[in-house]
Amino acid sequence: MKDKVYIGELSKQLNISKRTILYYEDIGLIKSIRESISNYRLYEKEEIIKLQQIILFKKINLPLNEICRIITLRDSEYAVNMFEKQLKKINNEISNLSYSKTILQSFINISNKNGVQNIDVIELLTDLTCVDSKYEKIIGLNNMYEINLEIHIGINLIPIADINSDGSLIKKIRKLRDELKDEMNIILPLLRICDKEELDKDEYLIKLRECIVAREKIDTAHVSGNYAKCLLITNNLKKIISNNIELFKVNNIEGTLKNE
Repeated sequence: MKDKVYIGELSKQLNISKRTILYYEDIGLIKSIRESISNYRLYEKEEIIKLQQIILFKKINLPLNEICRIITLRDSEYAVNMFEKQLKKINNEISNLSYSKTILQSFINISNKNGVQNIDVIELLTDLTCVDSKYEKIIGLNNMYEINLEIHIGINLIPIADINSDGSLIKKIRKLRDELKDEMNIILPLLRICDKEELDKDEYLIKLRECIVAREKIDTAHVSGNYAKCLLITNNLKKIISNNIELFKVNNIEGTLKNE
């Protein structure tokens, strides 16, 4: 490496524009010296190394203000803490991108399977992404749109399904999704939770492909607390899925329904 390099040569060596180099100089990250005769900018070895570091940090998406602090302070502990924060941010972005990828792939799979002309774009995307107080709708259908699960609940059970109230049933179902994926390698398909006036106040039923596969009244004298109620419902749901596992395999949606 030369001890001093002109800005044009430095731009070519590091594959970075002159404008960017000048910007880093303007904000104080690097500095140049002037050639006495031509007044051209020259960058000494130490500044070139700084510029290489900046380029490296930019490649891992560190904010420029943090790059400035790391280079200026030369504090290894601060740098490690910053890297940990950046790693957490990247992991969150990966998770969000993975979720978006799943939604888009599911939408394409369903459209290809059922024909684009038979798909209501807005309705399907709502089914794929929406979680609100009355409905818990699928995250990732993967060809299983035909198979739907419904949990109907009596009026006393509404709070456990309402994320604006207790919402513990929604949270438990989300955990159940992870359990099913880890234990059975299946993805829980379209699931709706809704209140039903026709049911007794503490009653719930589970429907699979329009068939009622479970209908029970929770004995509040022996089952108290929202968590216990949610556990009762989700354990029943998991049992139903286990007994009908062939229905939930991707690309294998035909099967015989087994009632409880």
